[in-house]
Amino acid sequence: MSNPGRVRGLTIMSTWAWPLPPAEFHTRIFPWRMMHAPLVGPYLLGKHRALAGRGVYLSVVDREKFARNTQAAYEAALPDPASRLLTWVWPRWIPLDENVRALECFQWLERELSRSKLPTLLVWGREDEVFDAVTFSNRFKQMLPHAEGPILVTGRHFLQEDSGPEIADLIRLFLDRLDKGEGAR
Repeated sequence: MSNPGRVRGLTIMSTWAWPLPPAEFHTRIFPWRMMHAPLVGPYLLGKHRALAGRGVYLSVVDREKFARNTQAAYEAALPDPASRLLTWVWPRWIPLDENVRALECFQWLERELSRSKLPTLLVWGREDEVFDAVTFSNRFKQMLPHAEGPILVTGRHFLQEDSGPEIADLIRLFLDRLDKGEGAR
């Protein structure tokens, strides 16, 4: 957002970008708050690979396919506690109240996105329970009224695992339209 001249367009998928309020999921004691507590988070997410080993698996629609074809790649990319550090540190920065360290960063992000005129594609997991499509994709559409979408695809929070080829085609077609000067629809 700091260098829009270096960005061709944005694709935003199943996320958020504003300070408050968080998703309802993030206010729950389990799994969210417990998994990111100072002692429990490093133990479960770091030492016992709760995200790479179980969390992603629970965040896809076709779990059998994921377990058969993809889960080993997540586990290989995050093989030890040191490599999993970000899986328990980053989520603790998600603003749950006005005392969080990252509040200013999210205020900046929301402000900059609201000002953005970059061509944008919104793609959302229809079954996402973390950032539900109705609430969060509509919020992005309000911030970025020129955005194309939201386009709903099969997927929970890790929607690329359920609809990767479809999402790739959507992005390719979006970029093709930009090349032709058509912009977002």
